Parts: sequence; structure tokens; C-alpha cells
Amino acid sequence: MNQNSNEHSVTEDEINLYDLWKVIAKRKVLIIAVVLISVLSAAIISFTMQKVYQGEAVLKIGSKDISELIQANIIINTFNPINQEQAGMISPQNAVAIMKANFVEIKGFNDRFKVVVQSKDPGKIQDFVKDLVMFLNENTEIKHCIEDCKELLTKRAHELALVIQQSESLKKSYEKMLQNGKVTTLGFSPISLERQLSDMRIEKLIIEQRLENISGIEVVGKPSVANQPVKPRIKMNIALAGMASLFAGLFLAFFLEFIIKMKNKDKK
Repeated sequence: MNQNSNEHSVTEDEINLYDLWKVIAKRKVLIIAVVLISVLSAAIISFTMQKVYQGEAVLKIGSKDISELIQANIIINTFNPINQEQAGMISPQNAVAIMKANFVEIKGFNDRFKVVVQSKDPGKIQDFVKDLVMFLNENTEIKHCIEDCKELLTKRAHELALVIQQSESLKKSYEKMLQNGKVTTLGFSPISLERQLSDMRIEKLIIEQRLENISGIEVVGKPSVANQPVKPRIKMNIALAGMASLFAGLFLAFFLEFIIKMKNKDKK
């Protein structure tokens, strides 16, 4: 009995599959038409869509002194993302071309981050990056960091200059007194004092160099711009349209067949 039941089930499955195939064969023109129309429409729309190009640039916080006060993730969280309207305010001459920009964190770096720009005109990306760097450096928080850093370094350099000046005066006084025999060398080492003076002069020189090199946000190298547009993705759009329309065509074919069967059933 079980064997007969299994055979009957297999036969029903074969009949159902055959019926489905008959519906597909019967409505193949409809299915093909739906697929072709969808694919052609997707292709035409994709080819007529505005091409969008993408460029990238690495930005860095110019000096170590500034990066200790403000890190890359703070800048990313503060300004990310930049929409088309904001891009127009940052770079008015490139307002029409630039569509959006995003800051991306670079793993392992606290003083560097990446900006990804999408534009209708690839030639405008480099100009926008320059304007963006100027905009960031004009930001109140970044300007305050630069000013605070300069103030601290200037103060330290001034303090060192006073100490060096006083130490040099003290050294001359001791040397003069030694020559006149008014003081012994006990507790006084000209060599040690000269070494300390030399260390302070080097430290002062380093601070002065840090002051000269202090800066905000800078571009590392030249922005890279893709030769091919990132949008529209023509091949992907056509493939998705083909797959979606195939399922839609099959559904429409079976639905029409169901409607016809129901009508025939009502007539009987």
C-alpha cells in the first residue's frame, strides 16, 4: 500500500512540474517580452543617468603638537558626512559638481584620515579637497587648538631664553670671581654648567622649530581620482533588472493562467 502511495505522489509531482512547464512554454512570449522591456529600460536609464566619479585623499593633522590636542576621530565625528548643500558652502565654485563627501578613519593612525568625494566632474575633486582643507583649518575648534599650542610653545621658549640668559650671566660672574680669586671651584663646575646651557639651547631650538612647523590640516600627496565612474553601475543594474523581470514575468504568466482557469471553472 505504501509503495502505491509513493508512486502516486511521484506521478503527481511529475504532473505538476509538467503543468508548470506547459504554462511557461505557453506564456514564453509574455515572459520574454517582460524581461526584454525591463532590461532595455534599465539599460537606457543607466546610460542616460548622470555619471558620478569618486576621488580619495589622505588628510593629516599637520604637527604632532596639534594631534595631541585634537585627533582624527573627533574631526570625523564633527564634520561627517558632507552633503551637496554643505559642499557648495565649502567650495562655492565647485557647488554644481560635488555631490557628497565622507570622512573615513584610517586604522592605526590618530593623526590621519581619508576623505572620499563623489563628483559629476572628476576634475573638480582636487580643487574641492583644497577648499575643504582651508575650511577645516578655519574651524573655530581647530584654530583654538593651533593658537593654544603656539601660546604654550612660545611661553616655554621664552622661559628657556630667560633661564639661558641668567645662566650665562651667572657663568660669567663665577668665571670672573674665579679669576680674581674671590671664590673657590668647590661646588661649581663650569663644564657641568656649560653642558646644561647646551641642553637648554638645543631644547629652545627644537621648540622654535616646532613653532615654525606648527599647522592644522594638510593633504598627504595628491588626491587619487578613479578613471571610471562609480555610478551608475550599468552592468549590475541590467543584471538586477533581468532577474527581477524574469520573476515578474513568471508570476504574471501563472497569474494569467490562474485567472483563465477560474473563468473556465465558473462557465462550467
